[in-house]
Amino acid sequence: NLLVNGLTRGAEVGEQAERLAAWLTQRPESPLPKVALAQLFISLAWAARGGGVANTVGEQERRIFFENIDRAREILLSLVSGGAAPPKAYELLFTVAMAEGWEQQRVMPYAQQLLRRDPTYADAHASMVLKLLPRWGGKPDDAQEYAAWVADQIGGDAGQEMYARIAWGLYPYFYMKTYFKETRFDYQRIMAGYAHWRKRAP
Repeated sequence: NLLVNGLTRGAEVGEQAERLAAWLTQRPESPLPKVALAQLFISLAWAARGGGVANTVGEQERRIFFENIDRAREILLSLVSGGAAPPKAYELLFTVAMAEGWEQQRVMPYAQQLLRRDPTYADAHASMVLKLLPRWGGKPDDAQEYAAWVADQIGGDAGQEMYARIAWGLYPYFYMKTYFKETRFDYQRIMAGYAHWRKRAP
C-alpha cells in the first residue's frame, strides 16, 4: 500500500514510481496518487538520511534527503491549499515541517486547517506533536500544549480520547520511566481518555 508502506530497495522504488505515474495519468484530479507520490519522496529522503543524528549524515545523503523533502513539500502544499486534501496529506506535511525545521508559527495554520476539516485524524496530530518535540526544535511544553489544545477544541470524551491517542503516539520515542518528565503530558488526562477509548472500542 503506497499510502502506508515505506520503501527499502531500489527495484521497489522503480516499480512503485511506474505504478504512480500510471495512476496519476488515469486520475490527474485525484489527490490520492499525489499523496502517495509525496510519501514516496519522504520515504526516499529518510532512506538516504538514515536514523543517525545530524552530524553523522554525509553531504551526499543530506543533499538527497532535502531534494526529496522539497519535492514532497511542493506536492503537499498544493494539496492542502486546494481545499480538498485528504487528512493523510497533513500527516505527511507535518513530517516535512519536522525535516525542514519549520517554526511553529509557520506550521500551526495547517494544524488549524486540519482541525477544521478532520479533527479526529489522530495520525496527523501525532505527526505534529513529534515535530514539536525539543529534539526537532520545539520547546519542552509545545507537544503537550498542542495535544491539550486539540483535545479542548474537540471537547468532551472525544477530546479526552484524542489527548490519550496523541500521547500514545509518542511512547516509542521515550523511555517509560522518563516519559512524563520529558513530554509534560498529564497522566490523569491520558488515563481518562484511555478509559473512553477502551469503552468505545473494546
